[in-house]
Amino acid sequence: MILPMTYPESVIKSLFTDEESEQIHQLFSKFVVTTGQLEQIKTVTEQNMKFGSSLSPTDRQKTTLLMENTFIEKNLSGNENGTYLGLDLGGTNLRLFRVKFVNGKADTNLKYYKMPAECFKGPSLQVFEFMADCIKDFLTYDNLDKCGRLPLGFTFSFPSTKKSLTDVELIIWTKTFKCTDGPGMNVGQTLEDCLKRKNIPVDLVAIISDVTAALVAGHYLDKQSCIGLILGTGCNVCYIENVKSIEKWQSEPDKSKKVIINIEWGGLSDTGCLSFIQNEFDYEVDKLSNHVNSFTYEKMFSGLYLGELVRQVLADLTKKKILFKGEGSDKLFTPWSWDSSKVSDIERDKDGSDENTKKALDSFDLGGVTSKRDLVLTQFVCSFMSQRGAYVLSAGLAAVVDRINQPEVTIAVDGSLYEQHPKYHDYMLSVIHTLSPQSKTNIVLVKDSSVQGCAFAAAIVE
Repeated sequence: MILPMTYPESVIKSLFTDEESEQIHQLFSKFVVTTGQLEQIKTVTEQNMKFGSSLSPTDRQKTTLLMENTFIEKNLSGNENGTYLGLDLGGTNLRLFRVKFVNGKADTNLKYYKMPAECFKGPSLQVFEFMADCIKDFLTYDNLDKCGRLPLGFTFSFPSTKKSLTDVELIIWTKTFKCTDGPGMNVGQTLEDCLKRKNIPVDLVAIISDVTAALVAGHYLDKQSCIGLILGTGCNVCYIENVKSIEKWQSEPDKSKKVIINIEWGGLSDTGCLSFIQNEFDYEVDKLSNHVNSFTYEKMFSGLYLGELVRQVLADLTKKKILFKGEGSDKLFTPWSWDSSKVSDIERDKDGSDENTKKALDSFDLGGVTSKRDLVLTQFVCSFMSQRGAYVLSAGLAAVVDRINQPEVTIAVDGSLYEQHPKYHDYMLSVIHTLSPQSKTNIVLVKDSSVQGCAFAAAIVE
């Protein structure tokens, strides 16, 4: 049963005037998502997945969903033996991981490397040279330098096109990278060339995205894992699909096999297909973002944007002189100043408690103008925005659960928002269980999946 988006009318009326209560009610009504609308989101997602899989170029142009082939055709069998490496390139750190399988049981080791400043703004080759140097160091660190040639999996989570397991072409650097070149670079070939020049006994066998890594790593924990989810700064989903269901792969000789599909669904609503749930606050977040008119779906719920949605609502209520004596603070009126982690912190306050809420408001120089009613309404804003976000996300996930059509489905998720938010898990399951009752769905957290999953992928493809 879907947990209702309950408006605490009696509480609001006991703390605010009738005029204020009506304004609050009108504002929050813009964020209510009904069961019928959730079903509509699910239907829209299903239709867009069909468009993205279509043989017709005209249909594929109707959606932003790429439905990309990851070329990973299975999960771990549970009988693996051997030693494999994983490399994960993040926004500030690089991680190297070793897994040694003995009859499917994993023994692991992990090391972090801080990226030097010059890697973020110089030629792209510096990034790959640094990665190769770290791999060489890790072989010595983990006593692997006399183990012969080792297979390497690489998690590369930047916009790119993929033609095979290791043939990946960079479209553009994102995150903290502002390299002077890069677009059009063959990621796999560049790394392989660096390894060869430095005589490093490692073979690159797979390049995958973070969401694929989440699914592969999740399957090690839960054999029912068939959906991968990243829910942190951004959001993406992958799942295990029958090749025969992807019409655009009509030339694929073996229609009986399965493969992991990377949906790339952060921009699901970029075509306007979800305008029935978007409002002026969503459009303002998009307008203020780095990529206007792109990734508009994840802007309704993911970690980079949830805090900004909350800030905008709090600022609007302050301008209406309902919150904080109508005064607010410079920080409150500064875009992107309200981090989603504060939303999670406030959501940890139990009934009657406001310790985390006070700390969050104090950090925004609001302590001197904060009353009991300000604390209550701030908590309600965070709760309502969180619930709405989780619901919009989960209605889309229900479409993926239906497409898989299995009795039991586990969603393997990694990401700071899911991990830190105390209520997202329950909100998500309430929607998925209601919209997709035919499958028994569970959600499991997979920490460090980006670096684990690529090492596991190396074991799968070898």
